[in-house]
Amino acid sequence: MTRYSNEIRFLIAQGEGYNIEFKEFFSKKIAVDICAFANANGGWVKGDGKRD
Repeated sequence: MTRYSNEIRFLIAQGEGYNIEFKEFFSKKIAVDICAFANANGGWVKGDGKRD
């Protein structure tokens, strides 16, 4: 078992939500998803990566 096994099991049991999303497969678009979660409280990511 790893150091964080219990925490990981807890997160899996809670399921997806506002702060967590499980990926089975991912593409180059994963960076957009990561940024969106990192900026969940008012932040956003535009398709071209530029802010207006």
